[in-house]
Amino acid sequence: MTIDRFVRSKRKTIAIEITREGLVVVRAPLRASRREIDALISSRKSWIERKRNEARKKTSAGTRRFVEGEEFFYLGKTYPLSLVNGHDGAKLCFRDGKFLLSADARENARDLFTAWYRARARRYIGDTLPSIAGKLGMSYARVRITSARTRWGSCSSKGSLNFSWRLVMAPPDIIEYVVVHELVHLKEQNHSSRYWKKVESILPDYRALRDRLRREGHLFSLN
Repeated sequence: MTIDRFVRSKRKTIAIEITREGLVVVRAPLRASRREIDALISSRKSWIERKRNEARKKTSAGTRRFVEGEEFFYLGKTYPLSLVNGHDGAKLCFRDGKFLLSADARENARDLFTAWYRARARRYIGDTLPSIAGKLGMSYARVRITSARTRWGSCSSKGSLNFSWRLVMAPPDIIEYVVVHELVHLKEQNHSSRYWKKVESILPDYRALRDRLRREGHLFSLN
């Protein structure tokens, strides 16, 4: 059973929460043992799976409404949207753990969010990619942030790397997996066993990261 978020606090009981995006959040007392927590998770496994599937179906079937309190992903975490009146500066910004959208710009919210994510993806991947490539002794021609809907990343035969802006919604470890995935394609333009062995030598847990992306990828979208 995959737990997406684990939080300890001064609460007295263990609680399991399924977010509207289908993520599993476990909240536990500071002194609760791992055995107690695992036992509760195991006993409620069927309920967790059912609720998670229900939430994901609702998410995939619905469309963004850009209303007060609606949550949006950024680097693997969700943050609420707050509509503000008389907002100075950018029509959309991220501050104090919230997305702030000028109420009079709501009809353009999708475009504003897309532009915001694209800019953050360019900055985040622009900082992350050179570091990882340098450690691996790999070089690439250029990097592009795209609007790809079905591919998280791609690598051209000329050494250009492309990444979807949606990737910045995912957790940092999954972003790293996609970056490594494409960097290795600079050496192996296929998905042969040799290719995957190279990926594994860099990220031993790549299978778990790949599975998480397949399982949760539908959440990282503005649809």
